[in-house]
Amino acid sequence: MEELTIIRNIGILSRTFISSLSKAMSAIDLSFSESIFLINIGENEGVNQDTIAGNLAIDKAAVARSVKSLEQKNYLLVKKLETDKRSKRLYLTAEGQIIYQQVLELHLSWAKQVLSPLTNREIHDFSQMIDLLGGQAKQAL
Repeated sequence: MEELTIIRNIGILSRTFISSLSKAMSAIDLSFSESIFLINIGENEGVNQDTIAGNLAIDKAAVARSVKSLEQKNYLLVKKLETDKRSKRLYLTAEGQIIYQQVLELHLSWAKQVLSPLTNREIHDFSQMIDLLGGQAKQAL
């Protein structure tokens, strides 16, 4: 069954990505989860926690814990909106920007290695397909 092969390979990609990056992150006192949040905040400065939770299909409480940890490490600045004190916007500090660049390089290096057998066109097509599947998976929650 092709579906089982697809699921197995998605699992392999996920586990090897997490394992590879977790090892690298330990050197900079960052968890894999924190690295994912750091990347998403770096790509979307001023984003709020709810948007991150929705984009990544992650529990809001888990986002809040990672945000708190990143703030304590001085990688993140949390700003409450004047109009709505419950809504918090997230920004990287100067130190967070440095760590973000390091983490981004690690993410991109892993992706480049894994995607190396594919042509640019195949990477583009795969990106579109996996984006569609990610959207479907979020809707299934």
